[in-house]
Amino acid sequence: DQPRSRGLGDVYKRQRWFVRWFVRSFVCPFVRSFVVLFSCGDGGQCYVSNDGITPFKGTLSFSAVNFVEGTASSVVQPSMDLDMPSGPGQTHYFTLSPNATALNTNTTLLVASVTSKATGAVVSNNVIALSPPSQWDIPKAVVTISDVALDLKSGEAQMTVTSDKTALYVTLTTLAVGRFDENVFVLLPNTPKTVKFLPFSGQKIDIDVLKASVRADHLGAYL
Repeated sequence: DQPRSRGLGDVYKRQRWFVRWFVRSFVCPFVRSFVVLFSCGDGGQCYVSNDGITPFKGTLSFSAVNFVEGTASSVVQPSMDLDMPSGPGQTHYFTLSPNATALNTNTTLLVASVTSKATGAVVSNNVIALSPPSQWDIPKAVVTISDVALDLKSGEAQMTVTSDKTALYVTLTTLAVGRFDENVFVLLPNTPKTVKFLPFSGQKIDIDVLKASVRADHLGAYL
């Protein structure tokens, strides 16, 4: 069996270093503007950074995901308007509200989303852990991938990812050549998510390899 991904516990420990390295090395060269919320630290101190070459206007919003109950709430933290100069490294610092810092850190995490004012598209979606995963009460979720299909017109493939319980840091891997349009995300119970698999420039997706090798890992399987 060929290795496909590191253990998710190891990924969590190094996530802030890895995300910044990955974004600067592989993402920024291909996009004109990229906004990413990296993390929140002690006392609810957080930052959002524009690493793009153009100014960015949009909205930063939060939801609190209770992964034991399988629910999400948007009332814990007010949304914020963003008006940031071009990067790299343009950073806005802020502090989470008392409602957010008072959350039960063993059953809840935050999901921060940045939406572009110009296009209405979500340009960044970041899962923020409030405590080490070893302290979490993570449900034993079963994640399934179905309806893997290739669009002959666009050359892109898509699939449906679902879970019977809340699944954290769901990570898709495959032996096929290409990339997922979104990866490492939270799945709420019985809430299907459509994920695209995109070809690299000048290449085609081998749908048979994709169907045979695509798999989903998540944090609950490692703790």
